Amino acid sequence: MSRYIDTKDIAKLIRRDLKAEMPGVKFSVNMSRYSMGSSIRMTFKNGGDETPENKAKAREISDRYQGKTFCGMTDSESFVPIMVDGEECSSGCYVFVDSSFGYMI
Repeated sequence: MSRYIDTKDIAKLIRRDLKAEMPGVKFSVNMSRYSMGSSIRMTFKNGGDETPENKAKAREISDRYQGKTFCGMTDSESFVPIMVDGEECSSGCYVFVDSSFGYMI
């Protein structure tokens, strides 16, 4: 069985990776808990930082920690393993990257 990582700890890992891999780019990383789940939203704080390269890099980082997927055809969720520091782990959260203009990237 893989180690479970809580949403709060996933947010910390995302902040760590953003700081290391995108120095100088400011993000807001917020988590939400709700009935039957949780999610993390990464938002660019400065619209000028939203270059195509930065958007792609932010999406790459968020995809690393995407512990859940949703299929609209079957209206079902699936849990997917994530790799954290070389170890396969599980997490039950969605991770979104938002634009500072309020839409998802």
